[in-house]
Amino acid sequence: MDFFNSTKEIIQKACRSADECIDCKLCMKNCPMLDEFCSSPKELWSKMARDEKLPISLPYSCVLCTYCSSVCPKGLDFKDIFFHMRKEILPCESTRSKTLSKGLRAVANHQKLSFSKPFTSVNGASGSKNFKVGFMPGCSLVSYRPDIIPLIYNYMHSNFEDCGILLHCCGKPTSSVGDEYSFKQYYGMLEDSIKACGCTTVITTCPNCYNTVSKNSPGIDVISLWEFMAEKGIPDGAACADLFSDLKFSLHDPCPTRSLESVHDSVRKLCSELGINTVEFESNRSKTPCCGQGGMVGLTNPPIAVRQMKKRAMQSDADCILTYCQACAESMQIGGAKTLHLLDILFPPSEKAFELDQKRPGLLGKWINRYKGKLLVDRI
Repeated sequence: MDFFNSTKEIIQKACRSADECIDCKLCMKNCPMLDEFCSSPKELWSKMARDEKLPISLPYSCVLCTYCSSVCPKGLDFKDIFFHMRKEILPCESTRSKTLSKGLRAVANHQKLSFSKPFTSVNGASGSKNFKVGFMPGCSLVSYRPDIIPLIYNYMHSNFEDCGILLHCCGKPTSSVGDEYSFKQYYGMLEDSIKACGCTTVITTCPNCYNTVSKNSPGIDVISLWEFMAEKGIPDGAACADLFSDLKFSLHDPCPTRSLESVHDSVRKLCSELGINTVEFESNRSKTPCCGQGGMVGLTNPPIAVRQMKKRAMQSDADCILTYCQACAESMQIGGAKTLHLLDILFPPSEKAFELDQKRPGLLGKWINRYKGKLLVDRI
């Protein structure tokens, strides 16, 4: 096993946290990784404070979801310290394990492709490249269902004539692994596209896109699609409630929405208007755990990611898990549960009968779908 030593800054923070930690272990209830590395949080804080050699897999096993700080009586946060470790480890290729190196290469290749011309497009009504409101669907959604992008756009266009589509990655995967330099370059490409079309408002479906654009472009008004739809109303083509009136759905909140109470409320309002019988997980809203894919752990430590996917899926005894993040939907399905994205109900495929589970494409199929999505956006 490969190890690394902490920096002075990390040791100082760990010392403070070790002193403050009351060892209640609330953070361990739904954290995917803590019980892999310690028997209690105070033990781990103390190891870091003593500058003990730590496995290099440790920081890359954190899903960066802030569940720990959301339940900690002292507000202690492992995310910040593990993210700082990632930034320290990333440039030191010689210290990386084979598994970590493979995962980081996969992230780098994904991002290089995501920002390439075959998978990006900016377009509005009648081919206009200038619009005030930009719909940003995110990478995961278009890789699952490219056909849904024009359906959502048409709904938006019926409410905003001056709108277009920003088919663009936000660069969050690069940021998550600690590569701040590359992230700034990638995000600059997105920001240039936003500025070039004169966009002042961005509407997102992906919660990571929402947070990334909000944080890095403070001059842009960022709105979640759920808030927008809760105000404007459900589309005429939404699936009929009779199709699922006898079914029970467990509603999973994506961890990036942890602090977004208005998003939680908007989603539940839409579910109520659709006639969906939803039940809440014990841990939900601001206390929701990660689905397992956060922090790129699905690539940097796959066993921990899959274990978390199965754990969260097993916490539901409903007919289906409903969520509003495509990465979460995929995780719940990998975990063994039937799963739908809320958009599957709001904008069902017109040519198929309604099904109570997603048809998940493989890796190649996802990239093919993303290219199909680009072609659809180019023809708007």
